This record gives sequence, C-alpha cells and structure tokens, in this order.
Amino acid sequence: MKKTTRRPLAFLVLGTVLFALGPALLKLMTTMSGRFGIVNPGAISFCNVLFVGNFCAGALTLIGFGPRRILTELHGLSARVLLLLLGSALVSTIYPALIFTALERISVVDVVLLSRFNGIVFVALAYWWFRVPVARAQVAGYLVIGLGVGALVVSRNQGLVLQPGEWLVLASTVFFALTEFCGKWVLKECSLELYLFFRNLVSAIVFFVIALYFFGAHHFAEAFSREVWLLMILYAAVAVVSAQLFWIKATRVLAVGTVANAQLVNPVITLFFAYVLLGEIPSGLEWITMGIVAGGTLLPFFASRRARAAGRPMLL
Repeated sequence: MKKTTRRPLAFLVLGTVLFALGPALLKLMTTMSGRFGIVNPGAISFCNVLFVGNFCAGALTLIGFGPRRILTELHGLSARVLLLLLGSALVSTIYPALIFTALERISVVDVVLLSRFNGIVFVALAYWWFRVPVARAQVAGYLVIGLGVGALVVSRNQGLVLQPGEWLVLASTVFFALTEFCGKWVLKECSLELYLFFRNLVSAIVFFVIALYFFGAHHFAEAFSREVWLLMILYAAVAVVSAQLFWIKATRVLAVGTVANAQLVNPVITLFFAYVLLGEIPSGLEWITMGIVAGGTLLPFFASRRARAAGRPMLL
C-alpha cells in the first residue's frame, strides 16, 4: 500500500470510530447523566447538546487553528463562495438533528441498522449525479443489505408502517449524502479549518433559533450551567471536532466506494459502544439482520478477489 494512501485510511478509521461513539455517548448523556451526578437530570437535553455542543465545536476549531487565520479567510471570501459555504453548513445541520431526534424515540441499535442506508443512498446519488462507476458486486451487496434491513422493519412492525423514529433515520440518509457532496464542493473553495468552524457555528445558531421559536426561552433554562458546558466541551472535542477533522481529511482523498464501505462497517463499532455504555443488546432478529448486513458488506470484497484471480476487471 502506498504511503500516500495509508494516512487517509488511518484518518478514515479514526473518523469512523469517533462518529460511531457519538450516538451511544449522546444517549448516555441525555438519559443517564443525572445518575452519575454530572449535571442535573434533564440538563443534557438533545436541544442543549445540539446548541451548546456545536457552539463549543465551533469555538474549539476557532481557538485551535487560530482566530486571525480563520476570520481573515472568512472576510476575504467572495459572495458566491460565502453562499456556497452557508448552504453546505445548513444542509449539514439537518443530518445530526434528525439522528438526535430519532434517538429520543428508538434505540441506538435501531438507528445503527437503519443508518446502513447511508452508504446505499450515498453511492446511488454518486452514480446518478457524478456517474461514479459502481461494480456489480457492490450493487448486489447493497441490495442484500437493503433487503435485510427492510425485512427486519417489516417483520417487527408487522407491515410497511414505519415508526416516527424510523422515518427520521431514513430521511437522514439523504442529508448524510448531501452533506458529503456539499462538503466536497465547498472544500475546493475554502480551507478545512474554516469549513469546520462555520459548519458548527451555523449549526449552533440554527438549533438555537428553531428551539427558541418552537419551545420558548425557558427551553434553554439549564443550557448555560457550568456542568453542561464542561461536558459539552469534552463531547465536542472528541465526538464532533476530532471526528469531523479525521473524516473530512480522509474523504477528500479516498474514493467514494471506500467511504461507503467505511459506513457499512460502522455498525459493529457503534453496537460495541452501545453495549459498553448503555447495555443495549440486539434481539435475535436484529442479530440475524446484522449477519445479513455483514454478508452484504463482504460480498464486493470476495467478488473483487475472484475477479482479480481470474484476470477479469470489476465492471458495472
């Protein structure tokens, strides 16, 4: 493996692990923080996490990479690039909001399984918009994963009726793909540091304004307590800034298929964290579905091996 490829792959692994930690850590903070005496029960609400967590992430990025450098670059952007940056930041705001809201209604295990459509939607849109070639074995693998997860949902709900939390996760898959594509476009026009600062700052402002409009100022009554901010600084540093930094550094270089495969192996890591931090154990049917997902994930690798052994290229 070339040295130029090793570093992006290492960044992809680190980003995948840190993003996988996020849902379990978030649910732990929102549901059990009071038991550990960290903050008053209910202070770590999803709205507080979205507002304070993203604000801390923006502030940490600004401090870590230098306010003068980032603000000077921001001031020098053209109106077109600024609008592109703003649009990208707004799109990237929706994905975590949908996931966090879904976590209020369904388990981390459910979110993990339904999020397997992230990679499928990402690759489908990449093929449709950018004509990125996809091997037949990859298509077969994604079909196996999609059918397996779909069968689980239909069996558990006794029909095609989806629960609100499930709809939220499925809707988030589109915004996950749009976030990745928008990020690739805007990073051609600005630095990674500015993108991370602006993305997180805009997210914090959007979440604050929306919650203020729908729930009123009292909704943030405990958002400004010292305990919340201390916990959010730690959360933002690990599960937001570091995760985004490693992930984007990797996805700027690596192929679409590699990024999609990282999304497919993400459930194993996420379920490990859900078990360790929350004690969530998948049901028998969910274990079977994860086995199907694993099979669909490995199918392209085995097919690629056989094709190389036979001297045949992997064609669409």
